[in-house]
Amino acid sequence: MKETLLAYLFMSIRQGATLIFSIARSKILAITLGAPGVGLVAQANTLIETLAEMAVLGTGPGINSMLARMKADQRLEEAARLIRVAFLLYTSIGLVLLLVGLAFAEPVAIWAFNDASLAPYIIVLSVAILLIIQNRVLINTLRGWLEWRAYIIAVAIGYLISTLSTVGLVYWLGKPGAVFSLLATQLVMYIAYQVAVRLRVVLPNPAFDLPAEQAQLKQLLRFASVLFFVQLITPVAELILRAAIIRGLGLSASGIYQVVWGVSKMYMGFVVETKVSYTLPRVSAAGDDLQARTLIQNQAIRSSLFLLGPGLVLLATAWSLWIPLLYSNDFLMAGAFLGWQVAADLLMAVRYHLNISFLPLRKFMPLLIEAVVGGFGWVLLAEPLLPVLGLMAVPVSGLIIQVILFIATLLYQYRLGFRISSENAFLVAGMILFVAGGLWVAGASGLGMWLALLVNAILSGAFLLALSTPAEKAKVLGSLQARLAVFRKP
Repeated sequence: MKETLLAYLFMSIRQGATLIFSIARSKILAITLGAPGVGLVAQANTLIETLAEMAVLGTGPGINSMLARMKADQRLEEAARLIRVAFLLYTSIGLVLLLVGLAFAEPVAIWAFNDASLAPYIIVLSVAILLIIQNRVLINTLRGWLEWRAYIIAVAIGYLISTLSTVGLVYWLGKPGAVFSLLATQLVMYIAYQVAVRLRVVLPNPAFDLPAEQAQLKQLLRFASVLFFVQLITPVAELILRAAIIRGLGLSASGIYQVVWGVSKMYMGFVVETKVSYTLPRVSAAGDDLQARTLIQNQAIRSSLFLLGPGLVLLATAWSLWIPLLYSNDFLMAGAFLGWQVAADLLMAVRYHLNISFLPLRKFMPLLIEAVVGGFGWVLLAEPLLPVLGLMAVPVSGLIIQVILFIATLLYQYRLGFRISSENAFLVAGMILFVAGGLWVAGASGLGMWLALLVNAILSGAFLLALSTPAEKAKVLGSLQARLAVFRKP
């Protein structure tokens, strides 16, 4: 449990570094280039991230899972071959995209930016895509080898240098510098990841053996056949739902809900990062050991609820404070939808750690069904409700879908032999009561924001004390005493 909490702390540092870099880049662009510059870089960044995600064929989690299992079994030559095959596969796809960018720079510039004169930017972005694709191999190597500390340190150092290089390029070159900064960021991250891999992942260098390399490629492509569609469904469903909001309620409504979507992606990004960088490799390394897998899953569920629950309730309570700071008073009505989104996301966080064993167990069909129901099921439920409930239809339908998926995933996991611990069953029940009470205090109690924050802060403390085990309380108390003892030394 202590190691799990430490991993969550490191992942929060990674997410914080990403957030700080994003905010710093947005501020620099807004000050120097204004709205057109921000729009240009946002579109360019979306273009390269989307193409890079498609290029890796959804195989990232597969590499992660396979490497973790190979490390646990000490199959080091196989691991070295897998990394080599993945790097060659990804690089080949990246080079094809680079050649396409060179050959069709002008039509792509017209399609993406509505400006043929920006064709040189497409060439720069094509090189950036190649680096992003190679970075995915390095990232999943560190994740699969359970070197998450090295990964987080590389991210933090890389983003620090990238922020400084972005400032210099934008001030020096203006709009072209903003585009070049996307390439510079990926180059800096590539160097940081390479250093981390070379220092922390020590593997043999087996001679090239075509049958052995083909065997690794075949395993890798097995993941691609399903995971490509699983990872594509969510952004496609969001795109369809956004279009439905715009058609039914207007562009302003879409902008209002972006506040909720944006903050949700921020904290759920932390959950996803922890899942793929820490929990997935550990579950994969456990292999067929059901008891070990169950213990890891229960620890992950417990840690995520303890860390997310109180924080998200307080976030939903203080929306009238942070929305004007990050956006403006025109977006304050988004606060009415935040509580529903928080409830849905907490269930999703638990479900993420329930279904984490599907990938190492090669249970691809449940993953696909979950993605289809969670994505397109949400759209099919929300769209007819938009004329009736307005924007409230989006988070309410999302919560309904998450309840259905949570129950279905739990029942299916019980068929596979998983059992939720008695402490976690009590924790989940207590979490439901705490979140319901906290969101009522935040929205329907009639209390002012500061008084509601105070009440929910007290409720959060009571929640943590009531639902933590005596052993967990003793560990926290011992850790605090050890740290306080440092200050008492003469």
